[in-house]
Order: sequence, then structure tokens, then C-alpha cells
Amino acid sequence: MRNEAHEFHTFSGQPGNDFRAASTHTCFSLHKCVSQAVPELVSGVPAEKNTIINDVYEDLFVCTHKETLNAILVRLGKAIIKASQNSIIHISAKPIGNILLVHFKSNHAHHSQELTQSLQQTEALAERLGGCITISHNGKYGMDLAFTFVNH
Repeated sequence: MRNEAHEFHTFSGQPGNDFRAASTHTCFSLHKCVSQAVPELVSGVPAEKNTIINDVYEDLFVCTHKETLNAILVRLGKAIIKASQNSIIHISAKPIGNILLVHFKSNHAHHSQELTQSLQQTEALAERLGGCITISHNGKYGMDLAFTFVNH
């Protein structure tokens, strides 16, 4: 096993928040939601020769507040694009019981305090879905942004 430095930052929902009361849940394809968000991800953000790949399975459906999820995806995508140069950014998702992990991976991203602060602002939206955002960074292998939330 390699001994390499990793940075982990986790922002999590506040105990006692009743996120279910705040929104109406609908069921929809996460793959389509990500595909529809990509043009918004890249608008107004310098491309820096990045490539975005939607690796979300086409048959993966989520039941949550679509507008809130879309806003979170756009903010996470813009954050990792701003931190990346000449990178391939993969967006994937994995269900774990009733929890869904949405994963943004960039092979050439740089972690900064500005990135952490921008994601703290996104955390309020994540809390509305009962979720949390995690950043892991390894200079050699890039950066991962993960958003986990309850899939109703």
C-alpha cells in the first residue's frame, strides 16, 4: 500500500433538519439530469481543455427534488471545472441501499481554500436533500467531489 498524503473535507447536514418537509419528490433519470446539467456546468467557466464524461448508468433513477439536485450538480461541476486544467472529469453515481453517491472525479484538479469555501455555500442545498459533500484530494491522482443523499 502506498503511503501518500490525502486531504479530506466533509460537510454534513445538521442533526434534526427535516429535509423531507422542504420539497416535493419526483422520480427521474439521473443520467438525463446530468446530461441536461452539463451545458450549464460549462457556461461562464473557462474550459481549460477539460472533458466531461457522464458515466451515470442510463437506468439509474432517483426520487428527490429535481431542481435542488440539479442546482447541486451544477455547483459541484463548476467547482471541479474551475479547479481543473487539461483534465478528464468523470461524473458517476452509485446506489448504496437508499443512499446515492454522486461522484465527480478529475485527474488534474488542485484543491484550494476558495474551492472549500464555495462548497460550504453549496452545503445548504445538500442539507435540503439530507446529504453531504466530501472532497478528497491527492496531488498525484487528482480530486474527487462526492455528494451523498437519501434516494426516496
